[in-house]
Amino acid sequence: MTWHVAYTKPRSEIRAQENLIAQGFEVFLPMCEVERSLRGKLILSSEPLFARYLFVRATQMANWAAVRSTRGVSHLLRFGACTEPVVVTNELIDLLRNMQASDQVSDHQSSRRALFTMGQNVEIKSGPFAGLSGYFQKMSSSDNGQTRALILIELLGKMQALYIPIDQLQA
Repeated sequence: MTWHVAYTKPRSEIRAQENLIAQGFEVFLPMCEVERSLRGKLILSSEPLFARYLFVRATQMANWAAVRSTRGVSHLLRFGACTEPVVVTNELIDLLRNMQASDQVSDHQSSRRALFTMGQNVEIKSGPFAGLSGYFQKMSSSDNGQTRALILIELLGKMQALYIPIDQLQA
């Protein structure tokens, strides 16, 4: 049996995974933790590691039509004019599974995709400093639970440190 790559419809990876599993296919959808800003608070959400892609194990060509017609699936990945779907090695799937398992066991900060990274250039999109850009330094939480970011901005020829709500920033 070989692994193939299914290209899904936008934000339909989980739907495609559930429908393919219901049809009896073996499916692998690598996930990762991502920091997001929701109403001024920093939350962790689980998202697909490869947006719009998942891995499907199929035994024969007859199964490919079933994969293509599955809800949430757009098509099987092919290169150029090639009529055969791309084959992914078992070693690659095993490597991805091992990496995902080790991230879940260790729960390291490094396994997460941070909203902003230290030194990243950010722009203030609203508030009294709208339109200015600066450098992200760190996150901090206030007493009311709102998450703010420490930003270094050049004002009056000097670097100034400002705490800005994260919902007012964009990378």
